[in-house]
Amino acid sequence: MAESTPITAVSPPEITLYWLNQSRSQRILWLLEELSLPYKLVSATRNDSKFAPPEAKEIHPLGKYPMVSVNGQILAESGLIVETLIERYGPSLQPERSDDEEYLRYRYFMHYSEGSFMPPLLVGLILKGIKEASVPFFVKPVLKMIASRVESSYLFPQYEAHFAFLESELKDREYLAGGKLTGADIMMSFPVLAAKGRVSGLTKEKYPNIFAYSDRIATRAAYVKAKKLTEELEGPPL
Repeated sequence: MAESTPITAVSPPEITLYWLNQSRSQRILWLLEELSLPYKLVSATRNDSKFAPPEAKEIHPLGKYPMVSVNGQILAESGLIVETLIERYGPSLQPERSDDEEYLRYRYFMHYSEGSFMPPLLVGLILKGIKEASVPFFVKPVLKMIASRVESSYLFPQYEAHFAFLESELKDREYLAGGKLTGADIMMSFPVLAAKGRVSGLTKEKYPNIFAYSDRIATRAAYVKAKKLTEELEGPPL
C-alpha cells in the first residue's frame, strides 16, 4: 500500500503596498481587499511640489507609485501589479481563456485604462492647473486663451469620444468584460470615478450606463473598505 503524502499548508504571500496620497494606489488597495490577501501598507505623502518623496527611488529607480513587494520582489506599474496579483492569487478575477471574447475584452480594457483613457484626463488636470496658476495679471489671459483652445480642439472631443465609447460598451453588461468583476474593472475604477467628479460633460442623464457601472463598483464591500482606509490616510479620495 502506497504511503500517503502529507498535505502542507501554503503560506500566504508577504505583500507590502507602497501607497501615495492622491494617486493610483487606491485601486491596488481595493484589489488586495477584493482578494482577501494579507498585506502591510507603507504610506507616503506628496511634497509641497506635489511630487512623490525622493526616498521612493530607494524602492524602485523611478519612484513611481503604486509599488508592491511580493515575497521580496518589487512590482511597479499598476497594470503589471494587477495582472500579477490576479494570476498568482486571484484567477477568479479574470475570464477563462476558453471564453475568447470575454478574455480579449478583459485584456483590452486592462491596457485601455492607462493607454487611451487616462491621457485626456491628465491633460485636463494640467490645463486646469495652468488656468488657475498664480501668474502676473497680464499673463493670465494669455494662458487661459491657450488652455481654452486646447480644450476646445482636443480635450472636449476626446472626452466625448471616450465617454460615448464606454457608454456603448457597458450597454447590457454589468462589468467591462462581461457579467462579473475582473481586473479590467479594477484598472478602470480610478479614471472612471475621477472623471465622474471632475468632468462637467459626464452626467448621469447623458451617460446612464457609466453611472450605473460606477455605482456597482463603489458599493462593493472590498471597495468600500479600501475607500475608508484611503479616507483615513488622506481625506476624501480622488
